[in-house]
Amino acid sequence: MRRGWLCGARTVVIRLALGPVPILVAALWAAGCDISGQSSPLSAAPSEATYVLASAVKIRPIGGDSRELRVNSVWAQVGTVAQGVVYKPRDTVLTAEGFDVHEAYIVVSNGSCVGMWLPHEKSFVPLSTAAPIQWSGGT
Repeated sequence: MRRGWLCGARTVVIRLALGPVPILVAALWAAGCDISGQSSPLSAAPSEATYVLASAVKIRPIGGDSRELRVNSVWAQVGTVAQGVVYKPRDTVLTAEGFDVHEAYIVVSNGSCVGMWLPHEKSFVPLSTAAPIQWSGGT
């Protein structure tokens, strides 16, 4: 019976040489790769007033990748959560990305973007650092 190069004694040698390293690497990689939010129900706004972003804003949710909100992008106020006012992008799709990709809206409180609200998960994800935000006008 013929054995492949990873069968028999060689497989044992490779497994002993690597030990628990592959399992440890996989666990560490998976531990810090996704965003996690806290449940935060949305109270809908009576109307979707729109606003235009006056300058570009860079945001990064905890556990996720950085995003830049474009200057002159249009945002609609869709409601509020406990953490602030929720705005949905009107001319693009905003995503929060970690291990998975989630549709996201921004949450603004006291003139700063403080987090992202994930509409499908109905949860709030805080930013690593709040980012000042200015609107240039609205309807």
